[in-house]
Amino acid sequence: MSKTKKKNRGWYYIGFTILGFVLLVVFLKMTGVIGGEPMGRIVETSSVSERDITRIVTATGRIQPEVEVKIAPDVSGEI
Repeated sequence: MSKTKKKNRGWYYIGFTILGFVLLVVFLKMTGVIGGEPMGRIVETSSVSERDITRIVTATGRIQPEVEVKIAPDVSGEI
């Protein structure tokens, strides 16, 4: 092979590398990885004022005690 063909081959590698990088950046931009909304928590704020805070909880289910105590007499009988 002549030196010019080897030299051209080097430019092809550089060109394909740059083209691949550009295509990768375009793909990441289209999918939203680059330049999308910043990840984080959405926080609601309000101005300072005096007001009542009310907490309402709605749930379904059964209420059960932490400790259940059974009460029984020492002797059985009728009162």
